[in-house]
Amino acid sequence: MTLDTIAWIVIGCGVLASMVTVVHFIILDLEEKERALRKKPLKKEIVEDGHGAMWSAHCPECGEKTMHVVRPGKVQCGNCG
Repeated sequence: MTLDTIAWIVIGCGVLASMVTVVHFIILDLEEKERALRKKPLKKEIVEDGHGAMWSAHCPECGEKTMHVVRPGKVQCGNCG
């Protein structure tokens, strides 16, 4: 191997290491955002009765986003009933 070849290999390894570092920080950022979303669900994914009770907007039976408040303390799916 010539010195030029070795130099290109070293440069290539440096570039690869930099890319791995950037991808690692992107993954860490995405994991942090995922943890934040798990702690604080999006408002449009929640059904509230106005008295402090909250439910998922998705029905546990059919999985559709059809839950609505029937009365304080009670929600019902628009599909399943």
